[in-house]
Amino acid sequence: MQVEIINTIKQFDKLEANWNNIYASDSNAQIFLSWYWLRGWLEVVPHEWFILAIKSKPASPYVAFFPLAIRSLEWANVNVYRALQTCAHPIADYTGFLCCPEYEEDAIKNFASYIGQNLLWDVFHIKDIQDSRLEFFVKQFSQNNFQLTSNRGIACPYIPLPEDWEEYLQNFISRKPRKNLRCSMRKIEQNPDFQLTSLESDNLDKQIEILFELWQTKWGQQPESVLNTYRNVFRQCAKSNSLWIDILWDKTTPVAATGIYADSNKKVVYGQMTGFNPEYSKLSPGRVMMAFSIKKAIKNQFKNYDLLRGDLDYKFSLLGASKRWNTDYKIVRNNLRANTIRLAQYSKKLLSLTK
Repeated sequence: MQVEIINTIKQFDKLEANWNNIYASDSNAQIFLSWYWLRGWLEVVPHEWFILAIKSKPASPYVAFFPLAIRSLEWANVNVYRALQTCAHPIADYTGFLCCPEYEEDAIKNFASYIGQNLLWDVFHIKDIQDSRLEFFVKQFSQNNFQLTSNRGIACPYIPLPEDWEEYLQNFISRKPRKNLRCSMRKIEQNPDFQLTSLESDNLDKQIEILFELWQTKWGQQPESVLNTYRNVFRQCAKSNSLWIDILWDKTTPVAATGIYADSNKKVVYGQMTGFNPEYSKLSPGRVMMAFSIKKAIKNQFKNYDLLRGDLDYKFSLLGASKRWNTDYKIVRNNLRANTIRLAQYSKKLLSLTK
């Protein structure tokens, strides 16, 4: 197998067809590894990124991709600390790699060998993993040369969608929350002043900005760099029809909004962003909009609604989600440089405990 490095947008653009074919064949693929999602992120990422690409033969198409990034701490123009990480963390709720199923074992071994022997880094953070293959990957790093730790990461609730909306209401939501949800939805649906707008070719930017406005009303003002990242990602995903932005209006006043990634290939939707106007809180507009998006997903025959990171109570008590967790790994080199850094970090921790 042959490992190559892709590290420019021009190179990445040429991968689109090859990338999409691997994505479609990989049962572990998820939206944050899709070509369109990454294309938006790569345009604005503030640090060095690259993609390890594997071919089975020199003249063949690629069979696996591993997006990575590296951050360095410099002192006196010398890199004193080099942290390798899975690409797009923390904007991406999940990270990992893509691979054609028939090449998995060989590709994983080649990824690990190349990363361990050919790349310069002191610590490798593999964050927010929902892919069991990473366990095999990290085992390729010898205990003689590396130290490996793993931890349960952040909760990522999800809803396995039934075929019918009424079945969802009856089987996933308990009696009192179900009654309240029906009442709130009915009030909104029967009020002629309320209307719902969805994403169209001529309203993309307006829908995005209204979504941001309502999202920040709920979660607080976000840095412009974060908003620009989402703008880029949303615009790219809209090109592939993998973005839903729905906004509820009271005449000309925006009431609530949802931003959803929709992977029609994998039949999974991802609840990326929600927000609502607190002046309408008596109508539970945030929950109603989430319910509308679940109903829309069921109607379009999606099989899974991923609520992404966050162990928030409403995801379980009001939406009937099930629990699962990301996994985080950390690989540290056993060399003088890395051991010195590790000792300094440990000493700092001890010092803080004694104060």
